[in-house]
Amino acid sequence: MMAGLSPRRRLVEAALVLGVFLAALVVFGTAKAKIDSDEGNWIGTTRYFETYFIDREFSPEAWADGYWTRTQPMVFRYVIGSWLWLRGHDLQIQNPNYDYSKTAAANRRLGIAPSDDVLLDARMPARLMAALAVTMLYLVVRVLAGPLGGLAAAISATGSPYLEEHLIRAKAESTLMFFLLAALLLAILSVGRLYRPWSAVPWGLATGVLLGLAFGTKLTTILVLIAVAVWGIGLDQPIANGLRGWLATRLDRLHMPAVARYLSVDPDPDAVPDAPPEGQHRVSVWIWPLSALAAAGFVFVVTNPFLWPDPVGRTWLLFENRRDEMTQQQKDVPSRAVYTLGHRASLVWERSVYNDAFSPSRLGWPLEGVLTVVGAAWLAVRAVRPGRGRPRAERQVFLWLALTWLGVSLGLGFLLQHYFVPTAMIATLLSGLAVGWGARAARQLVRRWLPTSSPRPVTQPAA
Repeated sequence: MMAGLSPRRRLVEAALVLGVFLAALVVFGTAKAKIDSDEGNWIGTTRYFETYFIDREFSPEAWADGYWTRTQPMVFRYVIGSWLWLRGHDLQIQNPNYDYSKTAAANRRLGIAPSDDVLLDARMPARLMAALAVTMLYLVVRVLAGPLGGLAAAISATGSPYLEEHLIRAKAESTLMFFLLAALLLAILSVGRLYRPWSAVPWGLATGVLLGLAFGTKLTTILVLIAVAVWGIGLDQPIANGLRGWLATRLDRLHMPAVARYLSVDPDPDAVPDAPPEGQHRVSVWIWPLSALAAAGFVFVVTNPFLWPDPVGRTWLLFENRRDEMTQQQKDVPSRAVYTLGHRASLVWERSVYNDAFSPSRLGWPLEGVLTVVGAAWLAVRAVRPGRGRPRAERQVFLWLALTWLGVSLGLGFLLQHYFVPTAMIATLLSGLAVGWGARAARQLVRRWLPTSSPRPVTQPAA
């Protein structure tokens, strides 16, 4: 990312990254939130960290089929379990059977809720991961749309009361967002290496490791894995050209010829077409996605010994369990059940861009809603443009964000507030893109329309 920059510019870029991280660390490090019942579940099952890393016990008995091995993957249990273990807490006495029908005080009296000091320590890794996630958010937008856009996204995320509350809890959301955004950053930086197979492999493997850790944190990552697979299958084939042609035709009929030409012709004369270099087989573009998917699957299975006897079958059990849990939640609390697609879509939109978002909460303006729409539309248009390089990266980003947003909307069957963390982070990312690209467009307009100053006459020295 810093290749070709002067030493001074590199120092400025590094200072911006460090500044974003420290600011986010201060905000998330001091934010407060009431105990959530799910925190008791996560903390109560941190004993799996000891089972895996300390005792190194991988027998079927230690990882027997049951509710706690089916309900969620294991990586976040390792994250908070390692910290609690280092802090000297006894992981074996932590009880995961939090009673949702009782208050936190009543659960503590019964010994089925974490104590204050355990909860405080368990939240420390989540606070750090939240700051790292915002830093990755800044870098993703910075690479795509410049530092101004990155700062706008970081401010929106750090200043969101909703994200402050849900990213600091001892739950998987902050760790999930860090791994996903770090993987997205690597995927963007991998774009220029797609047609150099041996260079693409390590980038694909590194991206896959992060995706595997994200998948091992929450099953939501399957949406991103699908996006990687879809990108590998179709977006480098003639399908992309056909889609651009179809869109250009429709836009031309809607009397939008400028946008149609934008899709049909790459304004960059130095850009190369979507096809690989002459003489190189198209299969080369598969090396990166296959490397990423293979590494993700390997890491996901390795981190969870419950899956080892039957990786495919038991992974399916995890998804079935999540579906059954949501169905049971709908029956137990029908007031929170969400059945229709319209209701799901409206909830995801409202909770992601309005409910306790930065601008509505701090400024009283619905900026996130407007900027999210602008950023999404702008990203979609840039994603379908021809040409290799940045447009291809934007296709990746568009697929990741679109499938995640769509998947969360389709899968929302029960209203719990933390379900909207991924889409709220997407909204901040799109807002940052809108600000960054808008600033670039404004600068170009100013340079285009302002008269250039005439050169000063050269004064000849006196004889």
